[in-house]
Amino acid sequence: MNLNLFDIVEKEKWQRMQDGFSNALGICIQTVDLEARPLPGINNSNEFCLDIINEAGKNIKAHCEECLKQLISNIRKDKSHNYHICPVGGGLYLYGIPIEIEQGITLAYVIVGPVIAGKKKSREEYNKIAEENNIGTDYLIEKIAALKSFSFNSIDATVGLLHEVAHYILQLNYDIKRLKKRFAVPGPL
Repeated sequence: MNLNLFDIVEKEKWQRMQDGFSNALGICIQTVDLEARPLPGINNSNEFCLDIINEAGKNIKAHCEECLKQLISNIRKDKSHNYHICPVGGGLYLYGIPIEIEQGITLAYVIVGPVIAGKKKSREEYNKIAEENNIGTDYLIEKIAALKSFSFNSIDATVGLLHEVAHYILQLNYDIKRLKKRFAVPGPL
């Protein structure tokens, strides 16, 4: 079975769900394909990452791309969880959620973050991170201050809820599509 996420759910519906969670929670949420590339036709911007990459240059961009690929690789290896966590440094985390239909067929991944899980680091720790990445400390702290901070329990519950909603939307649309095909019902969903 060679399905695409948007073979099952309309881009506009998916974008509304993604934007709704992102706006309500104040966090970046992006959907990527099986190769960790942003899905075409939907807004996947992550201002924090883009700003830091622009400030620090290609080394950080390569690190971000590698981290995203590692997160997806971890999801593929261990299907026992609804999501996976990837520490990206500086007390920041990415959460990866496989978007699946029945029998564990993965169509895409929803990436949440970066978010701060637990307490923020001290200025001295941010100085070290900034120095290692050739970024001004004040610039880094300003960007990190704009990120949402969660307790570990709170972000776990949030990501778990996002997984359930995304899975429900996808599975419902998939089941409707199959029923329409089975009973030869014309027209869109």
